[in-house]
Amino acid sequence: RFQCNFIDEIANQTLRVPQVVTGLVRPSILVETWDDGRLISNAFEQDTSPTHLTTDMTAARDGGPAVSMKVRKQLATRLFDTSLKMFLRDNFIHADLHAGNIMFDSRPSKVPGSKNKVQSLTLLDAGLTAQL
Repeated sequence: RFQCNFIDEIANQTLRVPQVVTGLVRPSILVETWDDGRLISNAFEQDTSPTHLTTDMTAARDGGPAVSMKVRKQLATRLFDTSLKMFLRDNFIHADLHAGNIMFDSRPSKVPGSKNKVQSLTLLDAGLTAQL
């Protein structure tokens, strides 16, 4: 259902929801397609050492590249907008949405000729949902 509710976001690569692999699903096991990304908590993990207090870059806990303040703001806005859409428009929510079930990455823009990157969120483990 998330695939339908977020069809525009999925089309413009700002949100991804892995597909359920129905042939492997069991009553207590959800299997989804693989998607690359980094846990959202790594984007917001602050390094408070004196050398990092004067920059807008966050040293990544996962060893990946640092995440700028601009990208963190884009991710926070995208997550906020996604959450509000689930609650207020769709009345259908991911009921286990925590930092371990949200990934992010940057993908090239689909706009012809653009060299910009699109900040994309991936919502994992949508096996627990709720109709409001």
